[in-house]
Amino acid sequence: MNRHNITEATQQVFKCFVIMPFSETRHVRVGREHVITETQWNHIFEHWIKKAVESFSSQRFRCVRSAAAPGNFIKGIVRDLYDSDIVIADLTGSKPNVYYELGIRHALDTGTIMVTQSLESVPSDLRGYYRFQYDYASEHHEYERMYGEFERHLHEKIAYIFDNLNPSDNPVSDFLGHPNEHLRHSFEQEKAELLFISNLFRDVVRHNFELCEALLKVKSTGELPDDCVAMVFDFYPFDLLLSRVVNTRWEVMPMQTIQTLNNALQTMRIMFLPVHQGWQILRINPTSEANEEFFELVEAVVAGRVDNERDVLDNFVKAVSEMDFSVTFRPRAEVLKEKNGGKS
Repeated sequence: MNRHNITEATQQVFKCFVIMPFSETRHVRVGREHVITETQWNHIFEHWIKKAVESFSSQRFRCVRSAAAPGNFIKGIVRDLYDSDIVIADLTGSKPNVYYELGIRHALDTGTIMVTQSLESVPSDLRGYYRFQYDYASEHHEYERMYGEFERHLHEKIAYIFDNLNPSDNPVSDFLGHPNEHLRHSFEQEKAELLFISNLFRDVVRHNFELCEALLKVKSTGELPDDCVAMVFDFYPFDLLLSRVVNTRWEVMPMQTIQTLNNALQTMRIMFLPVHQGWQILRINPTSEANEEFFELVEAVVAGRVDNERDVLDNFVKAVSEMDFSVTFRPRAEVLKEKNGGKS
């Protein structure tokens, strides 16, 4: 699907495709048979569905349906089902073509709203998913009230789809965890944020090590540098990255990877923190007897700096930049087993 960030909605016109009956349709409601003529279906599309969709104020919509033409036009319908931001399926009368097209949409994407004039005719397979019943009347004295209810329900569902990043709304997406452009867009945003934080982390680790080397020069000269006020250890990217790791969904990042990265971040933070605290004391009291132990600590930190530190940090940033979006079906039992540490 081609939905974008809602902040771009003022520039973008979203597409809504409607699948519905065209010809005369009979349906039973509360034991009574009702007939919807072709003329009434045209009225329902133009003055109910299309009108309600295009009156939605938060986003701009263009509402269309396929042409009621003979011949093989299913390819065009499939394209509409694929590239529409929202699909509305009117299930009134249980028309085979409507259910066929609904099944295609469910296999392709989420973002479908099911409506009907008779909820009792909706098959049990779909009763666990949101759908609403509407009352239709073309007579002026009934139209405004009935249409108003229809418009309100429809607007609520459209808003829910956009506000919740197009949640799963059918058995296919439930089973497969079907990917969509909202998920991809969210992934790209999170990846960009993680890459930004990773670059900060890499630069700060190098900065903190360089400060340690500068402090060893203080030991050799016995004098504080003129710019000592600007010599500040930075921990902010450590906290940012640690927060991102802790808040990552377990299904996305393996637990072992999270634990390894968490341990590395904690170890590095703990390593620099005493140096930072000792440096604050040294700046206030350069002649303190505790300074000798402080410099021993700094020497130990510098000595522990790995030879390939630059490669390690660059590779970490590179790994983040190469993260790719993919959704692969995994049996639920397998996921639960992994979460339970391999136990069934």
